[in-house]
Amino acid sequence: MAALALLLIFVFVIAMVIILIAALAYNHRLDKIVKGEARDTHSAIPEPRTTVSAVYRTALMTLVVISLITLVTLLGEVDTARSEIRQLENAQQKNYLEILALQSRVEECNNPIKEDSLNLEKVDYETNSAIFDYTLQLKEYSDTTKVVLDFDGRQVELVQEAVGKFVGKVQLELFMIYENAKLLITESGKTMVRDAGFGGDIFRGALPMPIYHYNIDSSVKGGHLTVKGTYFVEMENRNDVKSITAVYLTGGEEFSREDITNQVLNGEEIGFPTNRKLERDLVLRLEITTISGYRITEQKQVCYPEEAEVSEYEEICDAKGTVRWKVEYH
Repeated sequence: MAALALLLIFVFVIAMVIILIAALAYNHRLDKIVKGEARDTHSAIPEPRTTVSAVYRTALMTLVVISLITLVTLLGEVDTARSEIRQLENAQQKNYLEILALQSRVEECNNPIKEDSLNLEKVDYETNSAIFDYTLQLKEYSDTTKVVLDFDGRQVELVQEAVGKFVGKVQLELFMIYENAKLLITESGKTMVRDAGFGGDIFRGALPMPIYHYNIDSSVKGGHLTVKGTYFVEMENRNDVKSITAVYLTGGEEFSREDITNQVLNGEEIGFPTNRKLERDLVLRLEITTISGYRITEQKQVCYPEEAEVSEYEEICDAKGTVRWKVEYH
């Protein structure tokens, strides 16, 4: 910008010099004519307005030309500055990603845990709890390595079952969130504290929770929704399933329901009902009854306009009808 300022000052000075030279030339010519020194017999006293107008036009054209040159130069400088800014932003983003990758590698190197897992052994439906086998594999260990699982004010010491492999049984409440579950790893008198591999949603490892997969084609014509396609539902712990009912809704009203127990257990695709004109949304609600007495309800919006509010939820009731878990998504 300093260079631009200097250039503008230079342009102004040049213009003033041109005007000054033109004025001096005019005055000198006029003086010679008045004194009779001009030898041209046809010389006449120049008209001041004409002369000044010509001078001004000359100065103006000079200013326009120089201003165009200045503008082109300025635009070039702006493009160069933008290019440099983009290069700096790209370099900054690249450095940021490299720092994240380096941080991840450092954390991975400093993490003594190779892998861990929580496997269901038995569910106690009366107490809404379950017994799990917790397995931990360490990268570095010795015969004196001691591992303790600390959660919910309780501690369970893990036993070294094989080389670097520690196991133990833990009883967890299905619907409690264990936010502060920790592993205390002691080696040569020094204890490291690491997060355990579980926290919330313990029930998902014990109950037949559905996972949806859609394959649909939808369109809106005349204010109505047309949906064609299929879906299928994945779930673990299928041996606890008693029945599964699919409920279809549109505009907040139920219009169809069907038993899909066999299709889900057999891993079959299920077609969406197409025998009704729909409002501008299609909602699927699964109602699952388990042999253990739990009732699982999960509602998903399959198709909806962009301006619509998403209304999805997940609810689990025990055999007594008490709501043990409920989450709403908006």
